[in-house]
Amino acid sequence: MWGPGAELGRGAPDALMAVEVPLGVIDPDAAVALGAGFAFDARSGPGGFASVYGIGEAARIEVAGVDRWRRARERAASVARTVGGPAAADVCFVGGAVFAPDGPAIFVVPRWTLLHDERGCRAILVARARELETSGFQDEVRAIVDGAARRRAPRRPLPSGVVSDHGASAFTDRVVAALASIARGEAEKIVVGRKVVVALDGPADPTTAWARIRASEPTAIGLLWRSGESTLVAASPERLVVRRGADVIADALAGTAPRLADEAADRQARDGLRASDKDLREHRVVTQAVERALAAAGGATRLEGPGLRSLRTLHHLATEVHARFEVAPHVLDLAGALHPTPAVAGAPTAAALRFLAEHEPDRGWFTGALGWFRGNGDGAFAVILRAARIERRVAELFAGTGIVRGSRPDLELRETEVKLAAGRRALGLSDRAAELSEGAT
Repeated sequence: MWGPGAELGRGAPDALMAVEVPLGVIDPDAAVALGAGFAFDARSGPGGFASVYGIGEAARIEVAGVDRWRRARERAASVARTVGGPAAADVCFVGGAVFAPDGPAIFVVPRWTLLHDERGCRAILVARARELETSGFQDEVRAIVDGAARRRAPRRPLPSGVVSDHGASAFTDRVVAALASIARGEAEKIVVGRKVVVALDGPADPTTAWARIRASEPTAIGLLWRSGESTLVAASPERLVVRRGADVIADALAGTAPRLADEAADRQARDGLRASDKDLREHRVVTQAVERALAAAGGATRLEGPGLRSLRTLHHLATEVHARFEVAPHVLDLAGALHPTPAVAGAPTAAALRFLAEHEPDRGWFTGALGWFRGNGDGAFAVILRAARIERRVAELFAGTGIVRGSRPDLELRETEVKLAAGRRALGLSDRAAELSEGAT
């Protein structure tokens, strides 16, 4: 275990210092049970090169406006310059941005950052220098080391809920309006969203919801973000961007088919998705936009796909867009260039956003971006998909579908049911998507 000593230097008592504490293992459920306000669990999904959990807060950045990603990068650089100590280079900022391009972006430097990467498991502490010599601080270190490895099965039952879904008809109306806009030549693709509100009989335990959503989609990126009394949990299949040195990867994810229980029927569904003109057109729009954005940033791009990325209830057409840079831009600049992609907004982006501003309620964090980064510009962000937001006795679920010429409102509504399944399972609600899959032909 780390102990304070000469390696800390002679910082002023109120100076922020970063030190490393070795960990044997980090259990994702234990990290959240310890009080993590942020989680990016990428160990079994396509999320990048590290899983990151943040506990407490040593510094905070809040910005808004169309230049939010740039301003966040500049503010983060200022904060990073105030942190000394032997682990200063490993200090992480965690957080993200809401869907609206001029909405808030929030990042914090956790007091404790638990990291699981190629170097193994460790914790980075950022604290005032005067704290590091106290006996109470040593007790805090022991609690983190012991707690991070303790496997904790969810102990609290989830409250039952009543779904108040008056948005199905409104969603269908928006699909019809989007098709009319596309027919007029105003947009090529518009992603229409549907929000479902659940009234809970009692307060939901975020630790339980986190464990359930991770278990429901083990090949996805597990996300958690707490803000005040609100907790967002998600199982995202989509990387917005991963930057590691000169190498960058972004996902183009568009085109969807349900995953069916019968293997023969599911094989037919997969083959149909690969051959679907409508889905391939939708997918091509996203792939081209992501590739153009990375090329415009100076990257030499190559594509891997389209292939299939399969989740518990869905298959997606997926293309990995790789870019190699001489000097890669900061991951925040790349995120700003990519978000919102046509996978969650539409194309052209400006036209799609105008439509959504007129026809759709504010999404908040849904289809925003959540992730982490270091001072050297490395980091990873995921799109907030397959999510549930819990606040006291109310939960919200969200799903969206890409509308292009040839889309059918009834099938798009059915697709939202399948996409809502992960959030439903996080809350312990009946799996409507499973019922649909069982009955699909």
